[in-house]
Amino acid sequence: VENETSGGYRLLFWEVKNNNVNLIFSSELEGTGTTCLNLLFFESMVSNLQFAIIENNCVKYWEFATDGKVTLTNRIHIKNGITSSCISRLNNLLIFVDDMGRGIVINNKGQMIMNVSHPEESFNCIYVDDKFAYFGCQ
Repeated sequence: VENETSGGYRLLFWEVKNNNVNLIFSSELEGTGTTCLNLLFFESMVSNLQFAIIENNCVKYWEFATDGKVTLTNRIHIKNGITSSCISRLNNLLIFVDDMGRGIVINNKGQMIMNVSHPEESFNCIYVDDKFAYFGCQ
C-alpha cells in the first residue's frame, strides 16, 4: 500500500522474478484524507485474496479477485484511534490496540469477539503467533 502525501492510498502488487521487479497491478483505493497504517492478509481457503487495511479509526476488509477486481467487503469504524494491529493466521482473528490502551479482538466478519484490558497497564502494541497474542506496555 502506498500512502499519498495529501492523503489517500493505493494498492500495488509487484512481481519479483529473475532479479527483476515489475508492477503487475495498481488500484486507487482511497482518494481523500486517510492513510493506511497497516496491511494484513487473511489466510483463506477460497481463490480470492482477502486482506484488511488498518486506518486510524477504521478497519476495511477487501477482496482481490483473480480477475483483478478489488472489492470493499466490510468497513468497521473504531471510536478510538488504532495504534497497533496484527492478525492471527491460524483463526483469522484481527487484534488491535486502541488509543485507550485496550486490546480489541474481531473476527474476519468484523464482529467483536473480546475486549482485553488491564486495570494498571495501558497496552501500546500487539504481536500474534500461532498460539498466543502478546500485548506490550510501558
